[in-house]
Amino acid sequence: MDELLVLVYIYIRSNTGICSIGASVMFTHFPAGRYTSRLFISAERTGATMLMCGKVTHRA
Repeated sequence: MDELLVLVYIYIRSNTGICSIGASVMFTHFPAGRYTSRLFISAERTGATMLMCGKVTHRA
């Protein structure tokens, strides 16, 4: 199994819908059905910057 770790820094003005937006941005490029994605959002925020960590596991 290949694991891909994705780190994304996103500048946000509003916290509304950040989960769906982050998931869409990070996992949209992977083929459906071949990858199992898990989205982790850290509670630590600096100003308007949120650290989002996505773990993508490939299934052959």
